[in-house]
Amino acid sequence: MHVPSQNYNHARNVLILLLIAQGFLLAWAGLQASIAPQLIGFPYSPNILSLTHLITLGWASLICLAALYQLLPVLLQQPLLWRSMVDWSFGGFVLGSGIFSWAFSQTATHWLISGAGLMSIGLVGILASYGRTLWQARQWDVTTIGISLALTALTIQLLIGIMLVINRSVLLWPSLVAYGPLGHATLGVLGWFSTLTLALSYRLLAMFSLAHGYVCRWRWIAVVGMNVAAYATSVALWLQASNIIILSCASLMLLSLGAWLADVRSILRHRIRRQIEGPIKLFIAAGVWLLFCSGWAFSAALGWLPGSGVKQFQVLFLAGMQGWIGLAIMTMLHKIIPFLIWIDRANRPTQHVPTTARELFMPHLTTTSIASYGLGSGLVIIAVMINSVWGLRLGSGLIAASGLALLLNCWHGLRTEHRAKNIEHRA
Repeated sequence: MHVPSQNYNHARNVLILLLIAQGFLLAWAGLQASIAPQLIGFPYSPNILSLTHLITLGWASLICLAALYQLLPVLLQQPLLWRSMVDWSFGGFVLGSGIFSWAFSQTATHWLISGAGLMSIGLVGILASYGRTLWQARQWDVTTIGISLALTALTIQLLIGIMLVINRSVLLWPSLVAYGPLGHATLGVLGWFSTLTLALSYRLLAMFSLAHGYVCRWRWIAVVGMNVAAYATSVALWLQASNIIILSCASLMLLSLGAWLADVRSILRHRIRRQIEGPIKLFIAAGVWLLFCSGWAFSAALGWLPGSGVKQFQVLFLAGMQGWIGLAIMTMLHKIIPFLIWIDRANRPTQHVPTTARELFMPHLTTTSIASYGLGSGLVIIAVMINSVWGLRLGSGLIAASGLALLLNCWHGLRTEHRAKNIEHRA
């Protein structure tokens, strides 16, 4: 297994950030269970805005940005620029995201603005470092361009978010209160998270399945198509465009998904490992939720769904965020975290290094964690569709159990390192 050089290795810092993110997951699951009746009937309540930002900022965005902290230097084979600024920026982003999310539930405007300011300063520092590093890339492929597109969408998301916070305080644009969050949420799920997930998958799937000699003919359609669909759908929702526009956006998203699945098939057909590991299978299966989102958008645009448009969008957002993105993140964490522990040990010559990173995680806990998340998120989505409070609470409990199982596996991997130290010391 290739070990990144010290210039490209930030494994310990990234591991700490990923563990912090699991704290946000537990807070999200707990809040979701406690406000379950509001999720059924009041999709714009302060607590639900708090919940949404816990998921998107505290958990998912923190994980994605932390993963790029390690992956960007390795992918580009050049050091991350302004690294010391990034370390401080992550501190501001984590603290600001927590305050910002909490302030929504308290309807505390001064804390909301303070949290938004701190989070924004941290995010600008991270984006500046990543952007500067990407600017000096020696070669561009679908992954590096996809990362750039995703980070651009995140930058625009930050600007839109600031505008929404200001508008919430002084009400400069009344229509923005109702329709602005729809476009904001859509650009986040599709433009930031989905574009990044598809772009990184072209490298990560090949790396984890040991694939060689594959050809991904549809990679540009997959990544660029998803990014274009993100902007088109966001603007269409913001402006309350006609159903024809929404259908076109859903069609483009479906085309992007089909192109990606065709390329994934090519990668896996050229793998060296005979069996496809469980996390890889479930990562690909997470795309079923994206297929569901396309079908749901089609049905909503054609008037086939009952209920209000807000309710339909709520289901769409949950399927995209907790279903597709959440399951994709959870599966990859079970591959990335043991790899980070392995890299950290391999870069310290006095440490015992297992033959493979997989040895650091217990397989049954990995299966339990991913399955629990998949069942929990699916139950949450179905519960919102059928207005079941207890289904929401049970699903949230399963999501929390998934996070706890992952933390237990991390503890096991780190304890394995500690036991190895003790053995070497006695020897």
